[in-house]
Amino acid sequence: MTSCQVCGGTGIVRVRYHDGAPDAFGVCLCPAGRTMRNSKNAGKQTGVPLWLVWAAREQVDPAQIVMVEELLDDDELARIPRTGTRPAATIAAAMQTRKPRL
Repeated sequence: MTSCQVCGGTGIVRVRYHDGAPDAFGVCLCPAGRTMRNSKNAGKQTGVPLWLVWAAREQVDPAQIVMVEELLDDDELARIPRTGTRPAATIAAAMQTRKPRL
């Protein structure tokens, strides 16, 4: 299995802004990110997605975490190549041009 080019297989992408705004974190769309979005335990809904558990463990304010697709608008998504993988540099450049919608 190959690691995700965007998050390195962690499921979480750190977004650093050029203007010095506080870092944001995005939950990736790769298999690891989809696992982080899971809110089931032993097949039962818990209401607590794994990214929230990650945030608590890493002492990250949950308000700083959004889904990666929320960071990009339709125009930015359209500029990303759809060849099965999304180059990390393309996504990172698009994310640094605007603040996340929280």
